[in-house]
Amino acid sequence: MEKVITYFGTDSGVGTTMIAQSVSENLTKEGKKVLLMLCSGNYGNDYIITDEEASLDDIKANLISGYLGKEDIEGILIKINGLDIMPGIRDITRIKYYLEDDLDKIISVVRDDYDYIVIDGGCNINYGITVSSLLVADKIYFIITQQEKSIRRFINEYYSVLYPMKIEGRLISNKYVTDYGNHGISEIESFIGKEPAINVEYAKEGWIAEIRKTTLLSDAKFKAGIENIVSDITGIETKKSKFSFLSR
Repeated sequence: MEKVITYFGTDSGVGTTMIAQSVSENLTKEGKKVLLMLCSGNYGNDYIITDEEASLDDIKANLISGYLGKEDIEGILIKINGLDIMPGIRDITRIKYYLEDDLDKIISVVRDDYDYIVIDGGCNINYGITVSSLLVADKIYFIITQQEKSIRRFINEYYSVLYPMKIEGRLISNKYVTDYGNHGISEIESFIGKEPAINVEYAKEGWIAEIRKTTLLSDAKFKAGIENIVSDITGIETKKSKFSFLSR
């Protein structure tokens, strides 16, 4: 079973955190036990309202010492509406001290407690924690947009980093606008040899979601895209939608 799911963005602002949290919330509503790990390197870059000040930094000493227990992990979790959330790194100056095997250490402790572990891997391949999120994953989704810089950056990272490391995944075209077509995305589909990208339609109230600290699941088109991602993860079709996949 593909239990550990990582989302890796090709650039900042492509919606990696929004996708990861929305998928987690959807899986939770379907009765799955889910852990969402916020590992983008940007503390507080999530869509939840909480007074909790815990962070991944609070268990860093345990990671270094090798004495990491379930109670240590549970002590920093945020629990909202049945979803367990592991907050990210609070002190950005310490991000360089996170290593490529740190998430593996954490997940090995709690793996059996969850149906799915969803990781927001951010977009910076230079971070050890981002590399860790890719190496530990059972399934990876690369999030792009139709913007030229997003497409060019992915192509560069694919050939310089992802392909040499044998890191494979499936594309998600987020913030998709039908009028802009499939230019550039088809090129990526062809050289990674995967299925057409899963399309998540553009939701114009994205900036409002940031202010309200909520996902965009109230938007019908966006929700349809998330349901298609969930179907791809679980192998169970949740909804037929005209917004399903990009045409070639």
